[in-house]
Amino acid sequence: MISRHAILPLLAGILLLAPSIQAQDALSAAAAQSPGDQVPLAGPGEGLEAAIGGLEYRLGPGDVLAIGVWGPESQVWEVPVGLEGTVLIPTVGPVAVDGLLLEDAKKRLREEVLASYRDIDVTITLVRLRRFQVHVLGQVARPGTYLGTAVDRISAAVGWAGGMLPNAGSRRVLVRNDGELRATADLQLFLGRGIETANPLLRDGDVVYVPYPGLTFNVLGAVNDPGSFQFLEGDRFRDAFRLAGGVTREAFLDTVEVARYLPDRREPVRFFVLSDGSLVPAVAGEEDLLPRVESVFLPDTLGMVLPAPVRYGDFPLQPDDMVFVRFVPEERKKRLVEAAGEVRYPGRYAIDEGTTRISDLVAMAGGLTDEAFLAEAQL
Repeated sequence: MISRHAILPLLAGILLLAPSIQAQDALSAAAAQSPGDQVPLAGPGEGLEAAIGGLEYRLGPGDVLAIGVWGPESQVWEVPVGLEGTVLIPTVGPVAVDGLLLEDAKKRLREEVLASYRDIDVTITLVRLRRFQVHVLGQVARPGTYLGTAVDRISAAVGWAGGMLPNAGSRRVLVRNDGELRATADLQLFLGRGIETANPLLRDGDVVYVPYPGLTFNVLGAVNDPGSFQFLEGDRFRDAFRLAGGVTREAFLDTVEVARYLPDRREPVRFFVLSDGSLVPAVAGEEDLLPRVESVFLPDTLGMVLPAPVRYGDFPLQPDDMVFVRFVPEERKKRLVEAAGEVRYPGRYAIDEGTTRISDLVAMAGGLTDEAFLAEAQL
């Protein structure tokens, strides 16, 4: 049986450490460091991910627009969004745009200009981004207030604050605005898998709070990123694979072992998730202690050719769960040998040690060429 006391020391050595990113205010100091210590960091609004979409960007005080009036006397005005959220257009007057989507603001401004001019065309372009205060607090290296833009993401703000501390809970970073929870960010999912929806964009006055991890579960064995992960309500067995970066090519996918601690038991309940979607207890008679399979899923096998499809049963995870993906047993590993010389397809081929003959290897390599000297071969 696996005891909690035997497991914890092992886990302490493999806990995931969040990446440390250089802070926004330290860019000038980085020049004094050695080249190997310098970490490039995009400042607020630098290096856009893509062109700014009119249905995504909301205007606010500090944004600058270029309004072009094209007609008998063409002219272009650069007008900022003022502190009260209005744009003051010459000969037209103030127009409220604060909080409007860029596309909606363009329509409103165009209507106002066309009401004052005849026989013209109007173009409106965002030419400069506003900067606003973002407060980054909690388990970061340098908590404080930083300047951001509406095209920067939560991960950028955490980076300006020096990155997350080793004891940070990166899966549920809280974003508050006007005293209410506006959004949450799963930076572990974003940094590990590149899922943008897990990393929202900043807004004016956001308070970004990186908490302690709290409850955790563990994924060990033949996965790309083993370790301890912050547990969130609603986490499922399939999420364990996703957070751990998927299985490696050395993974033995026939069974996955799970150890689960229950409130009324000193030792964990151990069970196996089989590749046919079923669950089997490690100890006979403990079937009633197993979770209920609610669906099945196909794990990411990284293009491996499997003799049969792998479909695991999916079920809710619990805090302190341990998921262990076994490595392929030594006796089941495919050995590789190289066929070279006068064969049609030289290269490396998998064999069953003790079973595959030289003639089988030659056949896998496409047979001999017409130039082959059959009286002699080197092994």
